Amino acid sequence: METAGRARNIAKNVAGAVLLSLISLVIILHLTRGSFFLPDLFRIDPLFLGAAAALVLVGWLLDAVRLIILLRALGGRIGFLRSLAITLTGAFVAGITPFDTGGEPLQIYLLHQDGITLGESTAVIAMKVLLSSLARLFLGSIIPVWLFFSKKTWDIPPGMSVAISTGLLLYALAFGIGILFIIRPEFANSLLPLILRNRIVSRLIPPSTTGAIIERVRTGVLEFRGAIVRFMQEGRWALAIAIVTSLLGWAVLFSIPVLLLRGLGIDPPYAEVFGIISIFYLAAAYAPTPGSSGAMEVGFAILLGRFVPFQLIGVFVAVWRFITYYLMLLIGGTLFAIGIGRGWKRKRGPGD
Repeated sequence: METAGRARNIAKNVAGAVLLSLISLVIILHLTRGSFFLPDLFRIDPLFLGAAAALVLVGWLLDAVRLIILLRALGGRIGFLRSLAITLTGAFVAGITPFDTGGEPLQIYLLHQDGITLGESTAVIAMKVLLSSLARLFLGSIIPVWLFFSKKTWDIPPGMSVAISTGLLLYALAFGIGILFIIRPEFANSLLPLILRNRIVSRLIPPSTTGAIIERVRTGVLEFRGAIVRFMQEGRWALAIAIVTSLLGWAVLFSIPVLLLRGLGIDPPYAEVFGIISIFYLAAAYAPTPGSSGAMEVGFAILLGRFVPFQLIGVFVAVWRFITYYLMLLIGGTLFAIGIGRGWKRKRGPGD
């Protein structure tokens, strides 16, 4: 029953994310081309389309490699295919939850199922998220700064400018909170009792289990702190390699729209396009819809539509969203369904 209920909730989230995305795409296609857009779809050069799809795969592989590197720095071992499965499964859940919040907890759980302690699993995923955020923040800052000093500018509509500023503020806030909890994980020990004793939460979690949860978290916090210390003292090489793979991963993701533009026969101003894309991904990270559906499509059309002939904007957005989002939903969702079907049965680690 529990598995069936979880599957129904996941199905609802998938349906909501896909529906929002499709509605946005239909509106954009209708406004820019009408209902007859297939001829424009076949105008995309297959070579550039294939290269863009290949970069999506490269991004997945880099994520899997980064997870392996960070895990080995703490003495953990998982195979490459298992790492790739965990990465894609987490990406799938992140892609159907508001603010992309569901992926990391699932990845922590799956690593724990593979024999990694809860604290170490949390430390690995927290470090992965931190390094990815640092890489995204670095690329999202350096390109606009370069454009500023080279006296190049771009025009952003006022409404979109407000949305971008809000997204950047939320990104900076979340990043700061993440840093705080990594530096002082003990805050979790103080916050958890307050959360568990909340009137609403206490109705969902019986008081009889509250003490056990608090004790488990305290143990996890100690393991987490020990893992972070080991990263800083013994795993610096792993952190250096992981930050490089993070930078490469985001650079790959930023390159995909450029390849699609080239596939449509457009030779865009590369620095300007990369600058807009980097800011776009920073701002869109915390859109409140599942998988940022709706916000991603509309924002992408507004910000990058100025480089595309008006009648091709809808096709450009649809193809980009398909290879960067729908492919991930399809493959990650399949792996997630297989995991649920097997009950996530893996070896368990210490402390279970």
